[in-house]
Amino acid sequence: MYLSEFINLVHSLSEDELVSCYLTTKNDFLKSILELVQQSASEKQLVNFIESNQISLQEIKQFQEIILDQVSQSVNSPYVQVVSTLRKCNWLFHHQQFSLCKTYLEVVKKQALQYDYFEILVTITAIEINLKKRGIPISSSFPNADAVKYNRLAINYRRYIAFQYKLEEQRTLVDSYTVRRLSVMLQHELLSDISQAHSTSAQILFYETKGKLHYLLENYEAAYEAVKKMLQLYEDNSHLLAIPAHLSKYISVVGNYFGHARIVGVEEEDRLAQLRKLQELTFAHQHKQGQKGQLALNIFVVSFLEEIQAYLNEGDYEKIIQLIPEIEEGFSDQTLWSYKCVAYRYFAYAHFLTGDYRASLHWIDLLLEKYAQIVEADVKAIMLQVKLIIYFEDERWTDLGALIKETEAFHKKHKRRSRFEQLFINFMQALHAQKKTPEVIYKEYLSLFQAIDKEPEIKHREEYFDIETWIQEKLAILALY
Repeated sequence: MYLSEFINLVHSLSEDELVSCYLTTKNDFLKSILELVQQSASEKQLVNFIESNQISLQEIKQFQEIILDQVSQSVNSPYVQVVSTLRKCNWLFHHQQFSLCKTYLEVVKKQALQYDYFEILVTITAIEINLKKRGIPISSSFPNADAVKYNRLAINYRRYIAFQYKLEEQRTLVDSYTVRRLSVMLQHELLSDISQAHSTSAQILFYETKGKLHYLLENYEAAYEAVKKMLQLYEDNSHLLAIPAHLSKYISVVGNYFGHARIVGVEEEDRLAQLRKLQELTFAHQHKQGQKGQLALNIFVVSFLEEIQAYLNEGDYEKIIQLIPEIEEGFSDQTLWSYKCVAYRYFAYAHFLTGDYRASLHWIDLLLEKYAQIVEADVKAIMLQVKLIIYFEDERWTDLGALIKETEAFHKKHKRRSRFEQLFINFMQALHAQKKTPEVIYKEYLSLFQAIDKEPEIKHREEYFDIETWIQEKLAILALY
């Protein structure tokens, strides 16, 4: 019954609605179903595809909700209209209706120029070139030449920048050669003056590339200013958020803004005020456009993660715990796993730091078990540290011994050689073995932890839990008896 209703639904979609759903969904099965519908597949063909791929009724229900959500919000989306017209141009070209293709191309070009849809304009130029080859007179030139140049520059730099970001995440020191190379990139003529970037797309690429280079060179103030400029461009040209690539970039810019703001020392109160402004602007734009869905979801997640970060920095863990039900309720199947993992990690911190070890273990185990294939090795290592402390505090000696072995095996498997991590394991082994009095162990390892603090790079230390303070508190308690 449900399957029949779903097939009737997809067959009832107009061409524009099919395009809209196809562009916005990330589910490969749903994309394939929509492609079959566009190819005039029969009900039997659709049923055969669904059954052969063992698509469950629950998934069919989800597909139906995705479609209904999308068609109710994007009927008037300029981007969907432009893409739909461009598809007609492609169809006319491939069926050798060149004159009619040119007519539609002029319409879609006008629309794309109005909204600065750079990617669409690139495709239009390719069709124009092919029309010229077939003797169709095309007089106009491509108007977004500046965006093309900046796009090529960004592509040329992208791989090297991504490589350097990976090194930065691993806290690898930047050598003099890398500094020189990044500095030369920053001095490229296209990055010398924003006046060369005339279109919005070019200006976004200008600030995106400069911001990344400045960040890697540790020019954090300049990187922060570049991100602020990008944010302003998106706020002033919110129609670009209809484009999936720009929407994805905008979400990243929002996250980068808050990350950079923390580095340069923007006050928590000012950051949260900016957060509220972003939420209001984003949701106002969605209401105006009749849109919901992915944009709202991502802004919801990013904004809450930023708010949690602020409370962690302030040490106000109870406020985080109060937010947890609201955040959980706001998550959906479309929420990125990476966002969920960050949130669950913060939940574990908050409960741990308030002494609710049972609740903390719930979130830790969720990360280490359910999302084991997704969680990064560094995060897993830190969660294991927290779990070891909890087992010690709860005097779960058998579990503590097993977890120490599990942690050692994990370090060996991932070839982890952090001095801090190894010292932490040795500390836990000493506490578990109980060959010396707790006071002797605490004093011995407090000195060792303090000694490695003097080293320039201490990797994989838990960000919100200070092991030295914890040891000092244990010593203070022992001194009372």
